[in-house]
Amino acid sequence: MLDTQLNIRGRLRAPDFDGRVFLKEGAIYIDAINENLSQLDGEIQFADHTIAIRSVQGRLAGGNLGVTGEARLQGLQLHAISMTTQMSQVRLRYPAGLFTVLDAELVISGNAVQQLVTGEVHLSRGRYRQDFDLAALLRQWRQRALEPPTVAQQRLQLDIRVASRDSLRIESRLAKLQLLPDLNGRGSVSRPVVLGRVEIDKGTVDMAGTRFSTISGSVDFLNPARTEPFFDIAADTQKSDYQIHVVATGTPQHIDLQLTAEPPLAEPDILALLTVGATGQALTTGLTTVLPDRVSAFLSGRLAEEIGRGVGGLVGVDRLDIEPLVGGAQRVGGPRVTVGKDVSRNLSVTYSTILGSTQEDTVTVEYRLTDDLSILGVRDARGDVGVDVKYSIRFA
Repeated sequence: MLDTQLNIRGRLRAPDFDGRVFLKEGAIYIDAINENLSQLDGEIQFADHTIAIRSVQGRLAGGNLGVTGEARLQGLQLHAISMTTQMSQVRLRYPAGLFTVLDAELVISGNAVQQLVTGEVHLSRGRYRQDFDLAALLRQWRQRALEPPTVAQQRLQLDIRVASRDSLRIESRLAKLQLLPDLNGRGSVSRPVVLGRVEIDKGTVDMAGTRFSTISGSVDFLNPARTEPFFDIAADTQKSDYQIHVVATGTPQHIDLQLTAEPPLAEPDILALLTVGATGQALTTGLTTVLPDRVSAFLSGRLAEEIGRGVGGLVGVDRLDIEPLVGGAQRVGGPRVTVGKDVSRNLSVTYSTILGSTQEDTVTVEYRLTDDLSILGVRDARGDVGVDVKYSIRFA
């Protein structure tokens, strides 16, 4: 509800305002975060081409919000602004999957040419529980970076510190981590730059079929020109009778990987153990470059793309799956390797074999009549050939 006592006089292009506006139980919907700013109470004064906000209070996402400050006008255009916003115990669910409880004090100041937002945001609790496609996220980020910013985005500059009193929990299908961020966001709204450090307290990550535990280390953002993470991360995993320790340092584009094992193993054998579940010179051929690339791809958000392509750039296929050794002494040969090739949009061929054995080779040819209906031609391990019909049912 508004109680207005306002006089407007003078020329249309440069009017004089004089009076007050009283807010009582007001509400504003904030579309960007899908939240209501409610229970707005306070007073706004108009005098001498100045709009003064006298302690407007409200509720936002279960917490409290207060705004004070003033804006000076030149005609109907902004001439200068100085405004402070304080938030306490605000429970935000933005972006999707992220829940945070925060306290903040932000100050916006400046003139018609440029405005600066400064202040601090303190996270008292945080949790992220949603699988996400880092590759798609980076593609969207790069696309936005190529789009010309609006005038408003260029004028609004940032200098905001974001820190956490307690660990921020990341929980997804592939990772469970506890992070302690101490970051500073600078630059413009359209071209923000992140500086600072994220400490990795502990956690687990599943990558390329291996679970890495006791994750620790840090991610530093040191480049003032662009957001560029530098990783210094250590992790352990158990494979067969070996305890493997991994240290990864560097940027997403260049990862330096150090591998040690207890009992001791040569690094090529450790790579083979991590990737195909077995050791031996025959299995390590060509693997000395695969795993560092996979780690780099994971850290830079390109893992989904790498898995989607398989190692097509290396061996000319579209899919590659390696199933580690299973079955104990009764199983002949090494790991099962499956490769696939999309011959056309509707036709694909898949070949599966066990390394060291020719008795379990299978070939499958699939022709998709529709998105749900396919015809399969199969040559099994005994050499028998058959034809199957596959119909897929999807549940929303």
